[in-house]
Amino acid sequence: MAVWKWEAVDENRGVHRGAWEETDENAVLSRLWKQKLYPVRIRKLIFSWLWTQRGAWDRKLYWARTTRKIGTMLEAGIPLLTILEIMADKEKVPSRESLWKKVSRVIQTGDDFSEGLKEFYPPPGEFLEIMIKTGEKTGTLAACFLEAAGQLEEEYFFDKKMKTALFYPVLLLVTALAVVYILSILILPMYENLFQGFNAELPYISKLLINAGSKIPWIIGIVILSIAGLRRFRKKRLRGIPGMGRINKHKAVMQFCSILRRFIQTGLPLLESFTLLGQMVKDKELEKLIRELKFAVAEGKKIFPVLAGSEYFPPEAAAMLGVAEESGRFSEMLAYTAQVYQRELQEGLESYARIVEPVLILGMAGLVGMVAVGILLPIFDISMHIQ
Repeated sequence: MAVWKWEAVDENRGVHRGAWEETDENAVLSRLWKQKLYPVRIRKLIFSWLWTQRGAWDRKLYWARTTRKIGTMLEAGIPLLTILEIMADKEKVPSRESLWKKVSRVIQTGDDFSEGLKEFYPPPGEFLEIMIKTGEKTGTLAACFLEAAGQLEEEYFFDKKMKTALFYPVLLLVTALAVVYILSILILPMYENLFQGFNAELPYISKLLINAGSKIPWIIGIVILSIAGLRRFRKKRLRGIPGMGRINKHKAVMQFCSILRRFIQTGLPLLESFTLLGQMVKDKELEKLIRELKFAVAEGKKIFPVLAGSEYFPPEAAAMLGVAEESGRFSEMLAYTAQVYQRELQEGLESYARIVEPVLILGMAGLVGMVAVGILLPIFDISMHIQ
């Protein structure tokens, strides 16, 4: 479907404007006439795909806010179909307005809410889909929406902190590349021509700057392609960054404990909770651990030996959950463990930023020094040739 911008007047000569996602212009006309609006101008947007994907960059924030609104209204006793009408009326993006109406129609035909979200854009993600299915299965849809909202907010702010921590290093890198490129195409070639006039050879470091600077566009192209590839496979976006292994493990443990607690609190048995959790996990080591935990629960064994014997799960977290398993306060200890690792995650991010920034500043200082030498050394050399 394409996006059509329109301008129309009503019976009182009031002007109305908007944008709708429809198959063709006739569908837009029909929709306007049903609302007793008389079209003045209708035009098709050239880059419709940009319009339909507006807001997809903050998918987690959008769904965190949306699920909290839906959960709050469900808790207040408002029927689901009425909530969907409210969501459609309040939606600012026309494409999402039509999607909410489509979800409402799916529910009216007798299907579940989770089925209606399968074609939604931006997609809700596996975690939210599983939480909604859990709520539909256990009759705790409002609680599941609110629990999912809390988890999505945590993930959104984690990603935001990571972007903040990496913004300054990336800015330094871009600035350094821009400086080298400008010098290599504007300043250093003048030295090269001057040295050729004296039949002299340009210093090696100056040649190196010219050659490196001329390849900056290729470097930028590779970086852009790499970023695009990382966005395509978002689950792997931080694994290759040095020093992020411990931070990623803390995040995985925090999410493991937090999501498992939410499943248990909704009334799901432990075995089924591990099954749902295994569908959400993408890390191979954690997926293997969950399979071993499922096997232990199915055999009627305790899960502490499995957690304690895992190289992935931290020993201190395994010990706390083992004590909780014996005392019957497993859900409470999961919440406590998640809070502990959330604090460690925040401290890890802050310390990572404190370490990375000075290292990059030193690197920038070295690069500036090399550029200065590359510019000043030819001046000294050429003065010797003039003498």
